[in-house]
Amino acid sequence: MKTQILAALGEDGLQQATALNAALAANDRIKYAFSLLQMADEHAQHPEQPAPPLRQERLACGIDDKDLDGAVLGARKVGTNARIPRAARIMARIGNDIRMTAAPVPGAKERGSDDRLRALMGDPPVA
Repeated sequence: MKTQILAALGEDGLQQATALNAALAANDRIKYAFSLLQMADEHAQHPEQPAPPLRQERLACGIDDKDLDGAVLGARKVGTNARIPRAARIMARIGNDIRMTAAPVPGAKERGSDDRLRALMGDPPVA
């Protein structure tokens, strides 16, 4: 049965399914990263409020980087901005994952998706 399914899909079908699964996983990681940044910014603005742990969410989306668990609690207000530990690493992860979400889209690279992403993300935060 498995052999028949693989033969019917062909190698291209398997590659597309694999790319789609990778894109969906990357989307979950992006959602986690934006939640992390949003909660870190909120904690920087209101440090008297308890910082929610996001360890379970990090693990659920397959990120092994334990250092990210301290980003919310370590966020501080600097002037009108928030200084978030590991922000540069988080933004780099978002960029990589956005590229992965575009991978299964036919013609994404040819239409300059990487150039648009660089323009949208601008300069990464200072580490």
